[in-house]
Amino acid sequence: GVAGLVVALFIIHSGWGAAKDTLQPLLGEAPNPEFVRKITRRVLEEKGIIGVHDVIVHNYGPGRIFISLHVEVPASMTLLESHNIIDKLEQAICDEFKVTMTVHIDPMVENDPLQNEIRNKLYHILAAIDPLVTFHDFRFTGVGEIYFDVAVPYSCKLTDEQVVFMIKEDVGRFYPSYQLHIKVDRR
Repeated sequence: GVAGLVVALFIIHSGWGAAKDTLQPLLGEAPNPEFVRKITRRVLEEKGIIGVHDVIVHNYGPGRIFISLHVEVPASMTLLESHNIIDKLEQAICDEFKVTMTVHIDPMVENDPLQNEIRNKLYHILAAIDPLVTFHDFRFTGVGEIYFDVAVPYSCKLTDEQVVFMIKEDVGRFYPSYQLHIKVDRR
């Protein structure tokens, strides 16, 4: 009876391990941070790409990794130019890392003094809230509206609402006539 119990426990333990290894990728698991860093660094090496954010990795097992991400390119670049860069990038990443990748393009205005001033102030405002809080997908409409996403780490003790309130309060001191549209991403 004791030997049977030991064998049963061994079978249960082995079965649990096999089921967990099979189901984990299907249910979803956090990607390896080093893998995400390698992808991000590789993307930033591509000529014409200013920034990268919203990197999402879906791992469905060996040979079945899907990546989606957003890249920032100069707004002065034509659609055809940016499309060619992204096609080349997608192919290079797929060949290097054996993944499937989709890229979303975010145009970024670089040579507007007012936008650069607002963006610079925003860097300082976010650093005062939490040094790990960043922003991306910054757009200034020129008619009093500013759009951007704020990436807040899970380690930040503030709620999303508190972060948005603090940003609006601080930006409002410098630019009271502008309306802010802020989307919070927890990463």
